[in-house]
Amino acid sequence: MLKAANLSALPHIEHGFGHANEPSKPPVLLYLDQQHAGQVVQVKGHEQAGLIQADALFTTSNRPIAVITADCLPILISSTERPFVAAIHAGWQGLVANIINHSFAAFEAFGIPRHSLRVAIGPSIKKCCYEVSWPLLERIEQVHGELCTTAPALWHKQQPISRNPSKQAAVNGGELWLDLEAYCRRLLSRELDDQQIEVSEQCTYCSAQNLDSYRRRQHFPQARAPQYSWIGLTL
Repeated sequence: MLKAANLSALPHIEHGFGHANEPSKPPVLLYLDQQHAGQVVQVKGHEQAGLIQADALFTTSNRPIAVITADCLPILISSTERPFVAAIHAGWQGLVANIINHSFAAFEAFGIPRHSLRVAIGPSIKKCCYEVSWPLLERIEQVHGELCTTAPALWHKQQPISRNPSKQAAVNGGELWLDLEAYCRRLLSRELDDQQIEVSEQCTYCSAQNLDSYRRRQHFPQARAPQYSWIGLTL
């Protein structure tokens, strides 16, 4: 199971980025009915998993929380100063719906100092494998046009070289390749300093074959085993 160095440095939490059948995954994870939208909820720990409709959750309870992904960005968060953990499911639709801004506004309203936050982004689909269409990018420009004018570009007209060329994504005739990670990082930079953020280099399509990829399943049918990214307090 993959771990982030910045979260591993915090003695009061456990976390991991892994697949559904990972032996070390906690058995009582609290996860959401994810909507690819911008809703954020605080949970107390007693709620039933999979019923609350939202894409980000946070808690001060000891029950581990999780998001489920298969190419989207799984984001795990904790604080150096308070017993607090959070998890965000961030695909392009959630980013357009301002899931990042809504989440950090909720944390701040709850009294969590922004300078104390440590953020880890787990494996996700990278620009080498995320083939998209113009209408999708036009939607991003409509909402976050100011982020699209900063170099380097958020998308590419030619397929970037894969991190693992032997697993290069098949091309479906799409028009552009989106850098979802860069899009998210630019939104996070509005909320935090760069040194508070750690990002996994693994691409779920081409360099993390043990993790699920929705895009890879479209090209190469396989059994589904989604990625569970979880975090919990040990205090």
